Amino acid sequence: MKKILLIILFLTGLSPVFKNNSINLNCGFVYAQEPKGGEETVYICKDSKVTTEQQGDWLVEYTCTLENEDGVATNDCVNICEETGCTWSPLGDPCDDPFNTDPECDEEDEDGCTTQCPPGEVLTTNCNCEPEGCTITCGEGFRVTPDCGCEEIPPPPPPSNCRVICPTGYSEVNCVCVKNTTPTPKPDPCAEAVRQAFNDLIQQGNLAKILGKFIGPNAQYQIKINMGPIENGNLAHTNKFNITFNQDYPNATIASKTATLIHEYIHAYFNTLEAEYKITNNPHIYDDYPYLKAAFVDKTTDAEIAHHDQIAASFIGTMVDVLKELQPDISIAGNPDQFYTDMVWGTLQGTPAYNNSNLSPLSSDDKFRIGHRRIIERDNAPFGANSPMGTPCNN
Repeated sequence: MKKILLIILFLTGLSPVFKNNSINLNCGFVYAQEPKGGEETVYICKDSKVTTEQQGDWLVEYTCTLENEDGVATNDCVNICEETGCTWSPLGDPCDDPFNTDPECDEEDEDGCTTQCPPGEVLTTNCNCEPEGCTITCGEGFRVTPDCGCEEIPPPPPPSNCRVICPTGYSEVNCVCVKNTTPTPKPDPCAEAVRQAFNDLIQQGNLAKILGKFIGPNAQYQIKINMGPIENGNLAHTNKFNITFNQDYPNATIASKTATLIHEYIHAYFNTLEAEYKITNNPHIYDDYPYLKAAFVDKTTDAEIAHHDQIAASFIGTMVDVLKELQPDISIAGNPDQFYTDMVWGTLQGTPAYNNSNLSPLSSDDKFRIGHRRIIERDNAPFGANSPMGTPCNN
């Protein structure tokens, strides 16, 4: 006798509502039999059990009873399931339980802070976490980054009186869990204008390798540019050949957009090499790029780290040349190169390559200056005594 057991568990509706520390669920079990060798097998269903399963952050409990669907002892067995409900099941600190009212979970530390810093960071007097060992001081509204630069402190989330904890894929809206949706991509006119300017650049050396994949008669790939949310706060992100600029920074100068875009074009160029290697299995594709070879041929390092290491090792000069071509004649304190090199290295801020002394010639003072310049051009706004040097975008 061949038995087939199908288990179906699903949430009711698109917007689950949490009540009394539980979520309403429906689940059903179907138990069936097939005749073997043309013979009908008679089976009287007698079975009942309580099952508990871990579903993400919730503990699901339900009771199922196996019955003959029509009351006749034939092979039409159906398992009828009645759920007990879902309860919060934190796997770590009990204080993570949103329904835990233990007063010890709300105890403040000696400084009046409830903040707990991750390893390698220390708590400051204003209840912020900063990397241990940094000696710089950032201005009001800014905090120290892991590479000892400065970045804006994000605003705190708005206060909420809701006790609703939504499952993965849902967000709380007015105390109701609503299924997340993918936003429609928006155009970025400034980045698109910079992309069009790339068409007029003289392609030679590394630049020819990069742009030749996307521009000209021999182009094999197409770059798409849009604007949207980016969770990690970066200025842009590349997925294969789709470049998304962070919608939180719509006022970035052309210099900021240009440095960022050529950086992302290089990521896309590396993605073309990966695609071709998967087809040809020819490791010589990476002969000029040892960091990429380690990631994609030898598989001894992380791909994203390898991308940024290779940019730092091979493409800084190319990026500087592109930025000089599209935003010419910018000099700081008589130095004709500092602005351009600072902007280019700023696109690598926060990556291991930025802090790798074998790849980066930057001192602590350089990183401090680069971090400020990156913010100034990103926001097109003064920072301390320094002002934007790049041309504003006319979005």
